[in-house]
Amino acid sequence: MGRTEHNANLPLGISWNLASIPWNARFTVLEMAIGNMQLNSSIARPDVAIITNIHPAHLEYHHNTEEIARKKSRIFSGMKPGGTAIINRDIAEWPVIQAEANKFNLKILSFGEHSESDFQLSQYDSSSGTATVTAHGESAQFRAGAPGIHMAMNSLACLACLHALDLDYRIALPFLSMFTPLPGRGSLTRINVRGKKINLIDEAYNANPASMKAALQRIKETPLARQTARKILVLGDMLELGKGSKTYHESLAPFITDTGASAVYLFGKEMKNLNPKLTEQGIDSKIYSDPAALKEALEDTLDEEDILLFKGSHGSGLHLLVKDLLESENA
Repeated sequence: MGRTEHNANLPLGISWNLASIPWNARFTVLEMAIGNMQLNSSIARPDVAIITNIHPAHLEYHHNTEEIARKKSRIFSGMKPGGTAIINRDIAEWPVIQAEANKFNLKILSFGEHSESDFQLSQYDSSSGTATVTAHGESAQFRAGAPGIHMAMNSLACLACLHALDLDYRIALPFLSMFTPLPGRGSLTRINVRGKKINLIDEAYNANPASMKAALQRIKETPLARQTARKILVLGDMLELGKGSKTYHESLAPFITDTGASAVYLFGKEMKNLNPKLTEQGIDSKIYSDPAALKEALEDTLDEEDILLFKGSHGSGLHLLVKDLLESENA
């Protein structure tokens, strides 16, 4: 099977990936960016297209979520009639995406918690990661390999894709637990910081309001290994949110409070807007603009078995601090 390498998801990268895939590969899985989506689709000519979600992101360029939905739906333009569009039924812009799929005479398979989903997430146990999927009048269980209901939803999209390819999705259920998150996208690593074992959750690849809330939900549900351990949040700027950036950052306050975090470290000028809201709620939060100062503060603060979450947009540079901590561990 062929797949996208190195996040090369624009026209040149898609062409490079396609040229690099073995001729005898039965299936090819490609990531396609919203930028130049119509050209991306004309190059890839997908048989199955998956739209996992629509959230406020890159609003400096796309203005609102309805415009994002229309631009993402351009993925259908390179498909032959009778191809399959797999769409998250919970998306508020579902009517927009559904209409675009119908315009190109595509079959539609939906997934989500919505009662009309073809692959419905009918139950999810956050403590075990066990999910129940209902499809075609039958229910089945699986355990997602990565924590969080959003990961269980991604698993549903995979099952729907197997069904679209006339494969028995039930055979795949036991294998979903084998999935492990990539660095920057939810990986959990045990590191040593000044002789103390710390649990580092790396979500520093990217961030938007929805993925930030998902990461906060994850750490809220993560059990502590010992009574004295704490949850520490390091949150970097969510970038490219346009005029609504201040509001989007401020709106995170109740979700942060809900995690039960002992301390919050805010990194960047956009996150600075969040600090007054956290102070109002009695949260111990500090603002940093210098990664070296932030690293030193963390190393002075962390204790045995603490859970340390990093989450921020790639452009915030927070991922470099994670890299520094990991390299210090291996030095």
